Amino acid sequence: MRSSPAQTVWRAACVEVAAGPAAVLVRDSKNPGGPRLGLAPGAWGRFVAYAAR
Repeated sequence: MRSSPAQTVWRAACVEVAAGPAAVLVRDSKNPGGPRLGLAPGAWGRFVAYAAR
């Protein structure tokens, strides 16, 4: 699992990402027992490409 703050100043805005063969799971690192967002690997790739613009 990888943890990444959105910005150094915004420590409360951290997510963890776990990539598997069938899904990429994303969750709030401050609430590990909370809901998770699951995406197909292709959808995750498109999201990352869009966010990197």
